[in-house]
Amino acid sequence: MLDTPFVKTLQEDCRYVRCDFCHAERPFTLIPCEGCTWVMYCSQECLSKAFDQYHRYECGVMRDAYSVCGRFPATALRATATAISIFDGDLVALQNHLDALDESQVNGFTMDWRTATPKDVYSTMHVLTTNQERRGLVDRTYQILVAILLHKAMVERTELEPTCKASPKMDKLLFDLILRHAQTIRCNHQLLFFYEGQPEEKGFEHKLYGAACYPSVSMLNHSCASNVRRLILPDGRCAMIVIRPIGKDCQLFDSYG
Repeated sequence: MLDTPFVKTLQEDCRYVRCDFCHAERPFTLIPCEGCTWVMYCSQECLSKAFDQYHRYECGVMRDAYSVCGRFPATALRATATAISIFDGDLVALQNHLDALDESQVNGFTMDWRTATPKDVYSTMHVLTTNQERRGLVDRTYQILVAILLHKAMVERTELEPTCKASPKMDKLLFDLILRHAQTIRCNHQLLFFYEGQPEEKGFEHKLYGAACYPSVSMLNHSCASNVRRLILPDGRCAMIVIRPIGKDCQLFDSYG
C-alpha cells in the first residue's frame, strides 16, 4: 500500500538543507521564494510547482505561521492553501463542492486512486476526523485562536482579500477550513524521519525532518500488536509494509508509537 501525502511541510531547521517542495537534500544551494524568502527550492521547476499548487495562498503568511503558531498550524495553513488551489482560487466552487459532499460515501480504501481527480483526493482529506467533541475547552480555545490568527493573515496578505471582504460567507468558509484542517492535522499527521549513520555507535539514528498528512494511512487505527508498519520513502510517499499475517477481510492496524 502506497499513499501520497495531501500536504507536507519541513521541520524549521531543515529549511536550508531540503527543498520545501520535493524534500530532496540540497544543502545551502536552495533557491528562496522571492516573496517570502522563507521557503526554498532545489530548482525553478519545484518553485513553480509549489507556487501553482499552494504557495501563492500562503506566501505572505508562512513565516509567521511557523514562528507564532508552530509546525502543525503551518501545515494546516498549507492544507487550506492546497484546497483553494485545487479549485483555482474559486471559494464559491469550493463551497459548492463541500455542500454537495456526502461524507459518509467518501472512503479512501475503496476509491479508485488511478482515476481520482484532485477534488476527489481533497474530499478524502476533508472527511478525516477532527475529534472536536473529545477536545477540552482549553484545547478548543487554542485551536480557534490559531485559526483566527491565520485567517486574518490570509485575508490581509494574499489575493483572497477582495473575495473575503466582499462576501461574509466566503470569509467564514476560509476560517472554517483553517480550523478544520488545524484539527485534522493535529489528529492525523505523520512525522517524517530519515536515518543518519552513527559510526561510533555502529548504528543508525532516526531524525525528524518534516510532517505530512496522508488520506489513506491516516484512517488506520492503532494497535500495540500492529500488523503493518509505516515506511517513509525519499519522495514523501508512505509505504505500509505487512509485518504479521493478515486474514481476508481483517483490519489493518498501525502502531502510533
